[in-house]
Amino acid sequence: MAWIKQKCESLGVTAAESEVFMKGGEGGLNLAEAVLAAIEKGSGDVKFAYEFSDSIKTKIEKIATKIYGAKDVEYSPQADQDIKVIETLGFSDFPLCMAKTQLSLSDEIGLMGAPKGWTLNVDEVRLYTGARFIVPVCGSMFLLPGLPPVPAANRMDYTEDGEIIGLN
Repeated sequence: MAWIKQKCESLGVTAAESEVFMKGGEGGLNLAEAVLAAIEKGSGDVKFAYEFSDSIKTKIEKIATKIYGAKDVEYSPQADQDIKVIETLGFSDFPLCMAKTQLSLSDEIGLMGAPKGWTLNVDEVRLYTGARFIVPVCGSMFLLPGLPPVPAANRMDYTEDGEIIGLN
């Protein structure tokens, strides 16, 4: 950690260690303070890999090639249909929130590190109008919230004495 902090400092980048796993919320205070300081001194200029006016496929392809290192993108028939519907509805100017494995820059769990020259597979494309995001789903994924068919709340109750039951 000392080497990382020193390297970041030499590059003019702030680094803060997060120890929330071991110390809970208190272990994240240094990181939270560093984030707040960066926000306060930052310019507020965010640079996207794409223009909001780009087509949905152009946005996906720019993220895949410029950021993830893919050589190209393939779309399932479902993804192509989803994109057509989103464009027809007039929401193609929304930003993207890519959904893919966190274990790789690719959409393949076993393709570790920062691979180059692979193909990103887009299986479906979801539209979240409330959040104002388009979410390309890349590879086989289970998206949050991942709710069960019967919510756990259906098993919960409390007794006349105020004891909560059904939490297990």
